[in-house]
Amino acid sequence: MNTLFSIIVPIYNIEKFLPQCIESILSQTFTNFELILVDDGSNDTSGKICDEYATKDKRVIVIHKINGGLVSARQVGTQITTGKYIVPVDGDDWVNIKLLDVLNKTIKKYQPDIISYAALRTYSSQLQGDKVMWNIPLGLYKYKQISNKILPNLIRNTKGHYLFPNVWGKAFKRSLYTTYQMAVDNNITIGEDSCVTYPAVSHAKSLVVLPQVLYYYRINPDSMSRTRTKGFPWENIYMVHKILTKQLADFESKKDQINRNICHFLFNATTSWLQTNLPYYDVKKEILKQISLPKNQQALDNAKFKFGCKDWVARLALKYKMIWIIYLFAKFETRFTKK
Repeated sequence: MNTLFSIIVPIYNIEKFLPQCIESILSQTFTNFELILVDDGSNDTSGKICDEYATKDKRVIVIHKINGGLVSARQVGTQITTGKYIVPVDGDDWVNIKLLDVLNKTIKKYQPDIISYAALRTYSSQLQGDKVMWNIPLGLYKYKQISNKILPNLIRNTKGHYLFPNVWGKAFKRSLYTTYQMAVDNNITIGEDSCVTYPAVSHAKSLVVLPQVLYYYRINPDSMSRTRTKGFPWENIYMVHKILTKQLADFESKKDQINRNICHFLFNATTSWLQTNLPYYDVKKEILKQISLPKNQQALDNAKFKFGCKDWVARLALKYKMIWIIYLFAKFETRFTKK
């Protein structure tokens, strides 16, 4: 029997959460899958845990590699997949035991390029939290519907709305996923999912959005995306949007959406630097240097938003270098997001 699903789990120092993740996958009611565990140079017992599961279940494949980051771990796993569909799962999350069964039934019915399903965002190992899903209506989208209903709002529309870019909570046809995952610069540490999901959606011939909660996304304060010893790297902005410019299918609002997304990234990077403990005037000097670059000023000039929306305010503050407004927002956000 040909393998239907390849589940890729990138792993780095998550020994506390890893067993729950692996067991939720190996307990699937649909059994035609391979589980690829990529130990990205962990220095805790994560690698040992992976090896122990591999001795118990022949569907488990373990790769140990030198630490290279999330993108490189996903790419190494992607290269050895054999399944028709790839299902990305983060190692500190877990899945519903009926996930693959639901996906199999959906594939039999529609044969889609992409399947999206709901997730539960939680701070614990319990089934409590907020439901997260693609912010578009449920159902089947064929090529024309993708072009007309999804692509105009794919990256960022004039109201600041966008399609959630996370690769978790989805299944992709292997050929589609591989094309875009392997093209991501492995130096990217923020926004890497958008470099895969957005091009994949823009080239998909069909996709399905399901209502079922089949994925459990753990808010892990120790994860890479939530640990800030310094501000977000500015070069990330340019790497991400270089890839999007190259890999996205051509559609009418592509360039406009990329300009708006650059504006959004600049605001997030600026906010992250203002939330560090570095001296304010040093941080301000660096921010002004970055937003004054011609390519950023060009994006800010062309990023058009609806009057009054959050991104409209962000663009205004960046374009006219009103760093104090962003500083107040950054401090307010820090105060009310601390646990």
